[in-house]
Amino acid sequence: MRYAILLPLVLNIVQARAQNLVPNGSFEEYTECPSNMGQVERAVGWTGNLGSPDYFNRCNNTTNDSVGVPLNFISYQEAYDGDGYMGGGTYLQDAPTFRECFQHALSNPLVPGIPVYLSMMVSAGGFGNDPNNNSIRYASNGIGMKFSVEPHSNYLYWPGNIALSMASVLNDTAAWVQVNGVYIPDSAYPYVTIGCFM
Repeated sequence: MRYAILLPLVLNIVQARAQNLVPNGSFEEYTECPSNMGQVERAVGWTGNLGSPDYFNRCNNTTNDSVGVPLNFISYQEAYDGDGYMGGGTYLQDAPTFRECFQHALSNPLVPGIPVYLSMMVSAGGFGNDPNNNSIRYASNGIGMKFSVEPHSNYLYWPGNIALSMASVLNDTAAWVQVNGVYIPDSAYPYVTIGCFM
């Protein structure tokens, strides 16, 4: 069984001076066009830290349509802005604590006590070119952001201290939905992780 997918794009974490703290927040800069699933690291600065999330980009349409834009193995979805987006499993029926997440180092650590505005665009996967993924079967809520002092690199469910979380179930495969909020950090966090934390 495959999973529902999260497709965030145009990620913004803005502190007092209206500076976006997430370099390459729209996944447009890449070292190499993705040629297969699980190649998050090809988007400059991004790493997969739980499971094996995927990087999708329009540059791929002539080599491997499993990670192209708009059609790929898990969805048919235009990029919200530009040519790329990330995807990851938010729920797997046979392994309820499994998640696929990806992370980036912030351009500057958060300042304890100083509010930050968090915003990202998300869309549910479904109706891609893989016949086993022809609908959204495992929609979930809890899609959001977490911050950490160190990068995470394990497959364990990672609850608690969630900075931003989507309360409703993400199940519209056609539209991009904005998830946003304000977070007051309690530490000088230098890393942000995107995924499902419910």
